Amino acid sequence: MKTFGFAVGSLFMIFILILGIAISAHAGDYLGEICFNIVSNDEPHGVCKFGVTHMGGNYYILQGGPIETNEWGPCFIGSAQVVGNQIIISLHATHSDSPGSMRDTMSCQAILNATTLNGTLWCISTEYLTPYDQFTHSYSEQIFTYTPCP
Repeated sequence: MKTFGFAVGSLFMIFILILGIAISAHAGDYLGEICFNIVSNDEPHGVCKFGVTHMGGNYYILQGGPIETNEWGPCFIGSAQVVGNQIIISLHATHSDSPGSMRDTMSCQAILNATTLNGTLWCISTEYLTPYDQFTHSYSEQIFTYTPCP
């Protein structure tokens, strides 16, 4: 009988725990879009647009990519955290040239001023040149400047 009581009590506690987790689950609040002009080596690379979702506290999710179709047009997904007067962003991107001449993946970090939303983006990239069966690696630094989305 003690075993039965212990089992029922344990199941009840698990039920309460699951119910508590389900009640406190939070899907996030979509805040809208934010855009940045991107400049690398004093050359403009267009505008990137990100959808921003607030996950609670100082944590955000970002998804987006370039507005214009151009040679560098990756698709980004990442996260951001507000730390003091900075926004630290971690992004991952993939990209493919048509008709399949190049594939690449990038890991990026940006640090923005939380007041101006301007800052720097650093990326490490691995590219696969399909016609040559060759991998290349690169590092880039871009300036992110906040701009209203068109």
